[in-house]
Amino acid sequence: MKTISKILMLTLMAVLFVSCGGDDDGPTMIEKKETYTHIYKIPVEGIEYNPQTPRETNIYLRDIIGEEGAKNIISADIIFLDSYVKLSGLNQIDTLVQVKDFTIKVGNNATTQIGTFANKENGSDILSDMKLQNNIYLKTVEAVLSSLVKSKSKALPIALTYTPTATLTKGTVPVYLEISVSATFRYRVKASN
Repeated sequence: MKTISKILMLTLMAVLFVSCGGDDDGPTMIEKKETYTHIYKIPVEGIEYNPQTPRETNIYLRDIIGEEGAKNIISADIIFLDSYVKLSGLNQIDTLVQVKDFTIKVGNNATTQIGTFANKENGSDILSDMKLQNNIYLKTVEAVLSSLVKSKSKALPIALTYTPTATLTKGTVPVYLEISVSATFRYRVKASN
């Protein structure tokens, strides 16, 4: 009986020893919590008075927090103060230029009607080169952030439509839609040894 007890005890100790040693299968992951701001710039180009539907632009979460952080994202909380939408570069043109019927579609979200941008005061047009931070624009930034977190490291397509009242090209005056995403991100990365 004592022999059987000793054999069982030794077997139990061996099982415990082997099972405890198997926890070191992969690299140790640590959680990070950091605040980042990233500005995505999407070219706005086209021939005057011709409706434009440029090819979708893909943006990535890895542009903000790196490849590993994007793959292991836990959450992101938007910081409204530093987040905005802006049409930049239009103010470099001397004559009145409008970019009419501007819309933004973020991934699979509904299309957002922005309106008409102008480089000079012109009635109810949205003045270019101003940070737009009211509800409609921040909802666009929230859609970008939410879709980026869901997509992890995959591409998030941004689609624009608009009609410029002057020809806009990179060669003359570069005009961009800027989407500033500012957030506190929580993600996991491999611990450095």
